[in-house]
Amino acid sequence: MNKFNDFDDAFKVKLLEVFSFTINFLEEHNLTWWVAGGTMLGAVRHKNIIPWDDDIDIMMPREDYNKLLSLKNLFPPKYQLKSAHDNFYFKSISKICDTETTIWERRRDPDSFGVFVDIFPLDQFSYSFEEYCKKYQRYYRIKRKFELSKSRYSIAEMFDNIKNNKKGALLDGVLSIMYPYSKSEKYRREYIAIEQMFNDGDGRFTVSPTGAYGTKEFFKSSWFEETIQMDFAHLRVNVPKEYDKYLTMMYGNYMKLPPVEKRITHHAHFYVNLLAKKTISEILTDLKNNKNYIYK
Repeated sequence: MNKFNDFDDAFKVKLLEVFSFTINFLEEHNLTWWVAGGTMLGAVRHKNIIPWDDDIDIMMPREDYNKLLSLKNLFPPKYQLKSAHDNFYFKSISKICDTETTIWERRRDPDSFGVFVDIFPLDQFSYSFEEYCKKYQRYYRIKRKFELSKSRYSIAEMFDNIKNNKKGALLDGVLSIMYPYSKSEKYRREYIAIEQMFNDGDGRFTVSPTGAYGTKEFFKSSWFEETIQMDFAHLRVNVPKEYDKYLTMMYGNYMKLPPVEKRITHHAHFYVNLLAKKTISEILTDLKNNKNYIYK
């Protein structure tokens, strides 16, 4: 069963609440931001979240992103900013989370967080795409160490990956053994030391190394020189004026809808609770006693 068919409305109402808070906070502190990836595509093509999508992404220049991290103590209790600089947080992607809800993305993850908006820093890069690719390989190796050291694949899951020829997931499981949890804080420090390695300050190109599309997220800085606003559900969002060039690079003919069979989410939400914040032990109790993965 595709669980996202069951809770779209309730989840998206909560997601837009987090997004509304995020926009207000960024504007209050004069921070530059734009919607990113599928969220930008949603604004342009649907004026809303893509109907079969379930997340919101924004991107910020590195300087503004760093300032946002420095303001985390100003967040009200209902919201929390999580980043790689936080203990026991295992992702390179920063998130603004609703602290009164729960998402456990994958059972192998060591922790959960609330309904969230993803925040991606943009770096200015002065050199060629080829040079970026070379540097990105080093960055990616260190990032993967940090993220996979927190993952715990069960023996049953490993055998399932072998049985179903899930090569990528199988490799992740092997690497999670090679990068032990006991060294995860060491890997975190290594990642923090290189997370700004692409930022030249005034480069011809703009890159998003933490983005899901890897080296594909390599843009001309001129595309971000002007900003326009678009409708997004009941909100107004910032979009680069050259959004057509950005979206064409990312998605090709982006105004054409994908085939029906491909209109599915690609994000993992193993357990969702829109009513309360739960610890991992409490989630496991819910799953054992009620066999549910969603509470709304």
